[in-house]
Amino acid sequence: MLRGSLSFQDIDGLPDWASWSSGDSNLPDSFFDEDRLGLAITDIGTVASSVDRMEATLVLALGLALRALNTAREANAVFGIPLNPKIADAEGQIVQTIQLTV
Repeated sequence: MLRGSLSFQDIDGLPDWASWSSGDSNLPDSFFDEDRLGLAITDIGTVASSVDRMEATLVLALGLALRALNTAREANAVFGIPLNPKIADAEGQIVQTIQLTV
């Protein structure tokens, strides 16, 4: 039995797509724009450092971002396209955020 409660509330400071109310499990194409990718990862890290426990909405944001980055990595491999270093950097930042939050 789980103790405590889960909160599925939106969290201020996270990107719009990191919301239970968005109803979409796919990130917008603009997620991969160089400036937006960095900003989204920074915003997630900032929110993660400000919470005292891993919130369900934060898990959603981290999971959606990792899935999108992994999909990009797989697509690049299939088509023989070199991986954009910003994707690898973003993956590393997300993993670090998870390690610091858990």
